[in-house]
Amino acid sequence: ADGKDRGNNLGQHFPELWVAVQDAHLKTPHRNGRRLTADEYLEVMLEKKDGHTKVIRSHNEMTDSVKAFFPKRHLRLIPTPTIDSDVLSNLDKVDDRDLQRNYTDAVDSFTREVWNSGSVKK
Repeated sequence: ADGKDRGNNLGQHFPELWVAVQDAHLKTPHRNGRRLTADEYLEVMLEKKDGHTKVIRSHNEMTDSVKAFFPKRHLRLIPTPTIDSDVLSNLDKVDDRDLQRNYTDAVDSFTREVWNSGSVKK
């Protein structure tokens, strides 16, 4: 109320966090009889872990920071662009039509989501 930001609401000043993971084998797990969405899976990864080891404390501190600084966060899973090793080794030179359709669709969708999510800083 006094106009001084004590760091409690820093997240409102940060942009949304977008995480894109390209992994041909990663599938979100099932919970309660249904597959988690990518965003739900990100939240599972950011859950606190029980315990007091150095590794667990470090994990919990990191996830607390991510949650505090990025109250809006998203995960998108991007499939592999192709199974052809020659194409994979020359991705910067290949035409989009040489890539798998689900890859180009996922990248296009991800790009649209990021561009459309932006808000003007106040």
